[in-house]
Amino acid sequence: MRRPINFKRPSDYRQQGFTIIEVLVAVALFAIVVLVVLVPITGLFGLTKRSTTQVGATNLAQQWLEQVKGQWLSQPIYNRACISTAPPASVTISLQDKNTLGVNVGTPYTVVVNPNCASVAAQTNPAPLRLVTVTATATNGTSSVPSTLSVEVAR
Repeated sequence: MRRPINFKRPSDYRQQGFTIIEVLVAVALFAIVVLVVLVPITGLFGLTKRSTTQVGATNLAQQWLEQVKGQWLSQPIYNRACISTAPPASVTISLQDKNTLGVNVGTPYTVVVNPNCASVAAQTNPAPLRLVTVTATATNGTSSVPSTLSVEVAR
């Protein structure tokens, strides 16, 4: 037995594919999904830049803190509260004298910078303990990021 040939009329054909409205809706949904994913990622780039600047400021503060401690290994230099090299403008070094119990004595002051620390007059009764605070500020082009480190130095 033969199969009958099925002839379809042109009105029975349905065109395959997507309409322009369906394509536009799909593109809009894709754009929204991409936007939702990319916005937090671009925010992370800003945090990374700030974090890198913070690390740079902390490293600079640590460098100057170690320099002060290294120069103060000499008792006469410690007694004069002096360092021989000037820190950059972005670094400030302040000192606070403390007694043997760690209680603040007097008011905070800045370190003396003099290439020849031996020529600086020694304090008459130098504190047995000093709190050295170094604040370094690094910039990343748009903002400044400070970092402060402190250490007690005993003699």
